[in-house]
Amino acid sequence: MKHLNSFSKEELIQIIQNNEKDIQKITSERNIYLQELLLLRYRQFAQKSEKLPKEEQLQAWLFNETETHSKEKDTDEERLNIIKVSSHKRRKRGRKPLPSNLPAEEIIHDLSEEEKICSCCNNQLKKIGEDKSEELEYIPAQLKIIRHIRYKYSCSCDENTSGVITPPAPVKLIPKSFSTPSLLAHVMVSKFCDALPFYRQEKIFKRFGIDLPRSTMCNWAVKIHEKTDSLLELMEEELKNENLLLIDETTVQVLKEPGKSAQSQSYMWAFVGGNKDSPVILYKYRERRTTHFLNEFLDNFRGVMLTDGYEAYDKIGQLKGITHAGCWAHVRRKFFEHYEIDPTDSEKPFLKIIQTLYGIEKEIRESFLSSDEILRKRQKESGPIVKDFFNRIIEKSKTIPPKSSLGKAIHYALNQKHKLLVFLENPQTPIDNNFAENIIRPFVVGRKNWLFSDTMKGAHASAAIYSIIQTAILNGLEPYWYLRYLFEKLPFAAHLEDLEKLLPNKVKQDELKKYFGLP
Repeated sequence: MKHLNSFSKEELIQIIQNNEKDIQKITSERNIYLQELLLLRYRQFAQKSEKLPKEEQLQAWLFNETETHSKEKDTDEERLNIIKVSSHKRRKRGRKPLPSNLPAEEIIHDLSEEEKICSCCNNQLKKIGEDKSEELEYIPAQLKIIRHIRYKYSCSCDENTSGVITPPAPVKLIPKSFSTPSLLAHVMVSKFCDALPFYRQEKIFKRFGIDLPRSTMCNWAVKIHEKTDSLLELMEEELKNENLLLIDETTVQVLKEPGKSAQSQSYMWAFVGGNKDSPVILYKYRERRTTHFLNEFLDNFRGVMLTDGYEAYDKIGQLKGITHAGCWAHVRRKFFEHYEIDPTDSEKPFLKIIQTLYGIEKEIRESFLSSDEILRKRQKESGPIVKDFFNRIIEKSKTIPPKSSLGKAIHYALNQKHKLLVFLENPQTPIDNNFAENIIRPFVVGRKNWLFSDTMKGAHASAAIYSIIQTAILNGLEPYWYLRYLFEKLPFAAHLEDLEKLLPNKVKQDELKKYFGLP
């Protein structure tokens, strides 16, 4: 090693400069690793809400000064149901009333005849009113056996050629099983709506003295999928007939898949589309997260496809007749995470700009505007804000390390730019894909309870039943009564018209009430 005295001045300066560059590089890498560690901690332990504090939400309107000053008097009092009192304001308190459609039993509490005599003047007391209070009584579920008895008839004459005559057996959705439409509906709703796994239901039935193994319930789910296959095909047709499709996906573990280990991940896709007044939700299970399945599924679709930033969607978005829209919620999430782990920038400018866009979208939802009105409002108010947002992040990207949390958020937004602008030109396109994410959530919640599917056939059955139940819920139906109605009617649906009348986005709640005599 050379002694310092042997270096020239120019060489020493160069050494110092190189060392400074190394220090800057190490410091930058250290900061990036620290941000990644903080981000992992944040995602695991922090609250998931991306809402700004109230005062910051108000400050966000500064990015749209014209709109802020043109607003009419604030209507918070109406929204919060505030009661005005002479000296102050307070929210209305008390529990919500119990549903009026429930059967009610009245118990009268009265004074005895002796107590109705005034102790002062011995006159009869007069009834001047009454006090009412309500309690909610729980009646445990009941099971009963329905025993079908078919009499047999025959003739003992020598000329009898017909043999024994018996009435036909009742038509059942699943022949040779002791299941009824009501039992099937309860079991399926318990798992696919209430996230109660079959093994827990098995224990519950044992408390009733009923031996109903989980294997039997799994077999019922597979049979239901087979019986509703034609119904699901009709749902898929309706899904693709409209010009807007929301897509999301999540992982699922299936133990017995050919060519894959039990620990490997498969995928459950969620599609939301159809007519806005009768939407359809469709879940599809696939072994891999590839574009091959999407290419097949979207072969005949023409319209706007709204997704997150997963790269596989980009290839599909380039297909003829498809416009690929991006999700502003994913952009917002990345900036939100940056500000949470790096709070040095207390102003949170980029997040506030995005929140301003969401404020405009909220006004659009609450105003019930026509398509033309939505388009004009977005182009007039949201358009300039979006342009300002991208100008700001482009300028900021020149001074921010690309691997930092802020750099990654900026890079993601710039990479999605052409897709994030689509909602400005398509009034029916939402600003984000949150609805599809919410649709996939019931599956994610259920997955935490039942963890995995045993076979591919079971995973396909789960996707089918989730599709039917979630579509029913989205269209305002109570899932138990709809499934019971479907399972009673489906064995008799001989024609296409019969199936169309049973679709979960076609049946009306009033129809179910009338059929079952519900209040």
